[in-house]
Amino acid sequence: MLGMYVPDRFALKSSRVQDGMGLYTARRVRKGEKFGPFAGEKRMPEDLDENMDYRLMWEVRGSKGEVLYILDATNPRHSNWLRFVHEAPSQERKNLAAIQEGENIFYLAVDDIETDTELLIGYLDSDVEAEEEEQQALTMTKEGKVDHSKGQLAAGSKGHLGCEEDFACPQCESSFPSEEVLTEHLQSLHQKPTGEKEFKCENCGKKFPVRQALQRHFEQHRKACRGEARFVCKADSCGKRLKSKDALRRHQENVHTGDPKRKLICSVCNRKCTSVSSLQEHRKIHEIFDCQECMKKFISANQLKRHMITHSEKRPYNCEICNKSFKRLDQVGAHKVIHSEDKPYQCKLCGKGFAHRNVYKNHKKTHSEERPFQCDACKALFRTPFSLQRHLLIHNSERTFKCHHCDATFKRKDTLNVHVQVVHERHKKYRCELCNKAFVTPSVLRSHKKTHTGEKEKVCPYCGQKFASSGTLRVHIRSHTGERPYQCPYCEKGFSKNDGLKMHIRTHTREKPYQCSECSKAFSQKRGLDEHKRTHTGEKPFQCDVCDLAFSLKKMLIRHKMTHNPNRPMAECHFCHKKFTRNDYLKVHMDNIHGVADS
Repeated sequence: MLGMYVPDRFALKSSRVQDGMGLYTARRVRKGEKFGPFAGEKRMPEDLDENMDYRLMWEVRGSKGEVLYILDATNPRHSNWLRFVHEAPSQERKNLAAIQEGENIFYLAVDDIETDTELLIGYLDSDVEAEEEEQQALTMTKEGKVDHSKGQLAAGSKGHLGCEEDFACPQCESSFPSEEVLTEHLQSLHQKPTGEKEFKCENCGKKFPVRQALQRHFEQHRKACRGEARFVCKADSCGKRLKSKDALRRHQENVHTGDPKRKLICSVCNRKCTSVSSLQEHRKIHEIFDCQECMKKFISANQLKRHMITHSEKRPYNCEICNKSFKRLDQVGAHKVIHSEDKPYQCKLCGKGFAHRNVYKNHKKTHSEERPFQCDACKALFRTPFSLQRHLLIHNSERTFKCHHCDATFKRKDTLNVHVQVVHERHKKYRCELCNKAFVTPSVLRSHKKTHTGEKEKVCPYCGQKFASSGTLRVHIRSHTGERPYQCPYCEKGFSKNDGLKMHIRTHTREKPYQCSECSKAFSQKRGLDEHKRTHTGEKPFQCDVCDLAFSLKKMLIRHKMTHNPNRPMAECHFCHKKFTRNDYLKVHMDNIHGVADS
């Protein structure tokens, strides 16, 4: 979504009707105003599959109602700001309606829309009324039997589905030229169900085990009425409807000609079956199952069940390397690639490698200066909607994720997971055999080993300085470019590293998640807690190699070693010219002897 333009009269914020960003009014919009056109890639209906997000698509129709193509706004690079307008949960909540002018889709304000209101798309009331009339035109048969008073019309008139065939099947969308062909069709394809099924089509009496199958079935009635599938196969009691003469010809060649065994071929996927009953059973897999949460479509109940996991909070599958949890097992496999040494996608600007192409593409945006997404609360700018969403959490005072091992609380679950792994579980499986230090991933261990070997293969393109890792080089390059991509939302101070920003933010929030178990003193950084604990244990791990004096802090050892250096710089009093090894000693001297507080 790099460089996505949004007009000044609108703003992007978290949507109230679904996950992700929504489009809100920055000032009042009057009824009758029109926005657009909607932008997207042109696709043919046959190019779509069940994994696509149909919420970002519109059909463009011709003058006769036929579908010309689909406008698909899934790819941000081929769409515009209207992709952030979400579907209204109900007709009552809509404030925009989609209209077609020529071959363009526009959004029309159907009411006055006040400032700071989320734009929600629906249909024009006239479209809804026409749709309801269309549904009422579908006649009702109560027991699933042929109702001759409604289903059999005079020659030359239209059937109850608005099609030119005379005899319509009461259990599916098929129509036939004679009652004999219809009867044969009913006997061969529609056996009486063994058990009572719950969901019944009021138009034709057909019953289904799940509501989603009924909804898909009813949509086929509506499509037949609109004339989308007006070419009917009349061979062998088939009754299948197709959208073109070529499709009808191919269907008849594949299914109804030649070897009799070819008649037992599924007309949807061309699978061969051994009997009529097995073909009927197989055809059930082509029923479409809709997710009631997000309206994605699936061809089987199992696929729908698997998809529903994405709407659940349960994450039962864990990566054994870093303990990150996932909702599906295949996601674990895809995630493990990041722990692999194979990283084929390498950034030409900073040398960082990536296992996944989409992660690499997102990373490249970090080198751009464009930040089109703005936080309404603090006006901070971000390159992607995801970055903005993650940032919005800092304005939420609730810290809903609590560590079960200590009193630390977090706003994000992934931050809690990292805290537990590093602080409590010491989840570091990869150990350096030279210094015994352990790390979470093999890539971090490899970078660490270079500190022992002195290997520095990453070269700065600006000054030629060499570095052991891509990450170190990346941070160094920012010293040339002046880039500080991590900006504080409270004071707008910038940082070259995310860790620096996190520690800085705690100076505003007063957050001190690391608490001493001995005296309850708290610290904003883990390093501060580790250093403090030595005051309880008496541990002094930093020893001078000249005089064997030991210290609890490394900085104290460095300061001490200066006393052994005869060429060390001395701090001199400009009153009496006495010299001191440290500036703080000079300050004490100036205050006590000369009564001057050195500034």
